Amino acid sequence: MVGKTRLVEIADRFGTPLYVYDAVRIRENLARIRNTIQYRPLRIHFAVMSNANLALLRLVRGCGAGAHASSPGELAMATRAGFGAAEIVVTGCNFTEPEIEKIARARCAVNADSLGQMEKFIRIGGLREVGIRLNSEMKPPRGAINVAVGHNSRLGMDKADIPRARRLAERSGARLVGLQMYSGTNILDPGHFLRELDELIAAAREFPDLRYIDLGGGFGIPYRESQRPFDWRALEMRVSPRMNSLSRGKQAPVELKLEPGRCVTGDAGVLVARVVDVKRRSGTVFVGCDTGLSNFARPYVYSQFHRTTVIYRGRTRGKRSRLVICGNTVAAKDILSEPMPSLPEPRKGDLVVFFDVGAYGFSMSSHFCARLQPAEVLVDGKAIRLIRKREETKSLWHGQEA
Repeated sequence: MVGKTRLVEIADRFGTPLYVYDAVRIRENLARIRNTIQYRPLRIHFAVMSNANLALLRLVRGCGAGAHASSPGELAMATRAGFGAAEIVVTGCNFTEPEIEKIARARCAVNADSLGQMEKFIRIGGLREVGIRLNSEMKPPRGAINVAVGHNSRLGMDKADIPRARRLAERSGARLVGLQMYSGTNILDPGHFLRELDELIAAAREFPDLRYIDLGGGFGIPYRESQRPFDWRALEMRVSPRMNSLSRGKQAPVELKLEPGRCVTGDAGVLVARVVDVKRRSGTVFVGCDTGLSNFARPYVYSQFHRTTVIYRGRTRGKRSRLVICGNTVAAKDILSEPMPSLPEPRKGDLVVFFDVGAYGFSMSSHFCARLQPAEVLVDGKAIRLIRKREETKSLWHGQEA
């Protein structure tokens, strides 16, 4: 079930493959963060990169959240969805000068990724208030992916860059108003973010005009039964006292920014696929379905499998087998599930459901093997709405010259 509707009914109505999102769960996830973190002023900026569907962005904005953009395209999506300049923060790397100009014209908060980028935002973009992304010196968080800490990280400025950043701002008549840090994604340990916060607060002494501390994103969700959900209460117990102390020291309220993405939409989404072929080999049944790494890249890119189930539409066969769910591209490693032992063998037309795909599911999709992108549906209680049409073949050559 998603909302008040069975997945079989949704798949029959809209076809497969199909991403299905639960609006109620998204609202609940945002409310959990806002209601648990008691410190104020607090601003939650949803990470657009996790899922940039306009309907979901509007849903998030309707819950009172802002947006975090890591590229000019994500900024354009946030603006299109109705977010105002005061609701958006941009942090990204390796922007071209035209992109710098475009971002600066939006007049939203900006965290510079390097001294060179900061100089361009001031000189080319004319910004007079800039934040900086600070690289962490911590050990990589356990179990995280996209780790961005230490001397091997390509993201952010080092602490040694802070004096130069201050001099650059002073010469240009600009102010350094924010500190941001990002050290990886799918982090389930609240203690990591507390250590991150301590680094930012220590650096805040060098920023007399500080207006916000940005803990970035990376708040995780459990993809396995053995993993525990992120403990927002444990984070709150230590974040609020630290931020209150910082505000007292600055004699002005310092805003706390958070950039959750995965923990807002991740467990609110499923991908429904249809069984199209079954192949038996050496005691394993390879179940071929009508989606693959071009629609759902996380298993292929990160070797991270999601909880998966089979919906049998008719009577199951008595024999139980070891099942492996496979994708529809020619890549030999287009494997979408871990081996599923002792399950009835599916038949053509049965459904396969991948859970927790509401973040970095559709957003990582591609046209690999010229596979088309799936449709997306938003379920809100009993209401069901198509929020992205299924892609048509002609889109594959759109913009190309014969």
